[in-house]
Amino acid sequence: MKIPTDIIAVGIDPAKRVHQGVALVYPEVELLNSQFENNYEAISSFDEKIMKLAQKNRLKVIYGLEDSGAYGKTIKDVLTSRFREIREVNPLKTNRQKDFYGGDKSDEIDARCIAQILLRSYESLPKIEEDNEIYASIREAERFRETLVKMKTQNVNRLHFYLTKTWGGAYKNFFSSLQNKIALEFFRTYPVPQVLKETKAKELARFLYEASSHHLGRGNPREIAQKKAKLILSSIKGIKDLPLTLEREMKREIIKELVANISQVKASIKAIGRKLNKGLLPETHQSLTSLKSIDTVTASVLLGETLNPSRFSTRDKFARYNGSAPQERSSGGKAKHRARKGCNRRLKRTLRQISVTAIVREPLTRAYYQRCLSRGLSKSQALKRVDRKISDIVWKMMKTKKPYDRKLAIRNIIKRSQDTNNLGRARWQSRTLRIKKSSDEIESLVLPPLDILAELREIEKKVRVLVRGS
Repeated sequence: MKIPTDIIAVGIDPAKRVHQGVALVYPEVELLNSQFENNYEAISSFDEKIMKLAQKNRLKVIYGLEDSGAYGKTIKDVLTSRFREIREVNPLKTNRQKDFYGGDKSDEIDARCIAQILLRSYESLPKIEEDNEIYASIREAERFRETLVKMKTQNVNRLHFYLTKTWGGAYKNFFSSLQNKIALEFFRTYPVPQVLKETKAKELARFLYEASSHHLGRGNPREIAQKKAKLILSSIKGIKDLPLTLEREMKREIIKELVANISQVKASIKAIGRKLNKGLLPETHQSLTSLKSIDTVTASVLLGETLNPSRFSTRDKFARYNGSAPQERSSGGKAKHRARKGCNRRLKRTLRQISVTAIVREPLTRAYYQRCLSRGLSKSQALKRVDRKISDIVWKMMKTKKPYDRKLAIRNIIKRSQDTNNLGRARWQSRTLRIKKSSDEIESLVLPPLDILAELREIEKKVRVLVRGS
């Protein structure tokens, strides 16, 4: 591939406060190397310097960024508003380029590596455009949701810890889950057993009935509330009479704060889910949730971490990015395949989650998984192959923006099976024609257009006769 000589490649290494920019022209002649602050005025001033150099030398300006979502977000916004062409450079390529500098690490070297990659192959790098804005918003939402889920899990674990200290192991029998509405409301009102010292069963049953919005499972909700109230009071007979010491007072406040925090985080998670489901995902015009194993959350991860499906021209490139394609290690004519480490871990984890769900809920995926097991593969090996199939399906759905069509998938499977059988038939025929007999005998072995299995049986009989006669 010919290296373009009519461009000025500007590599920018974004940072929290000060960015580093390096401008190169063919064949790696440095025109500018400077630092600029992370604000609108400084970035605009740097861009004006680059444009003056470009006009002076009659060159086309191409910017390159490793990261346009965090520290590079301001750079992307400013340059996009000024209608500059920006390309995204994979950090893996930058790391390989650093080897030419003896493994040294600095902002200047990083920016120079980005510029060199731009100089050689900018046309093959994905563009950073405003079209990515909706996908970037989805990524921000799903990542923040994941943070909230982790925070909720941590607080629930802490709540279990303090409830065990105050209630013993009896509290686990009160409610099916500590995260449901009635359980949180109960422990917010009665954080320690001593608060129930003067409470009667009838009063507690009325509280449970109202806190559950009159839904306590199957049966009469009032009777269920009375049974649960008696269970709670009978479980803490010895504990509730203990004195409310200063330590228990502190634990009561901690439990109330934890319950309030869990309730607030749960509400935030639901709000983000509604925003994704009704606001952001419809803007992409994608139909990933038409596949049974993909819900709103997993679809958000797939779209957000991909940023834009147009970045991947083939399903193989998408598979390498999400880690479902193995990494080849070949030397001396021997090839080995290993798990790909340099990939998007969020996508890889989400694809595995989708695969496990699809094996249970999607008949075609389950059949493919069972077929892999019947070939002698282990469960982990079969799951890896399911991951790759799911990756191909997701890539196709994102590129075409069409929903998953199970009937079309079945037709494609049948067509591939027929093509495979026809290929095997042609190979068998070519092997048969190698028998050294007269032309008449050879012509009699040519496969007629009949049923494949019956055809093979007839040919096998003829071959046996010919071999015995020779």
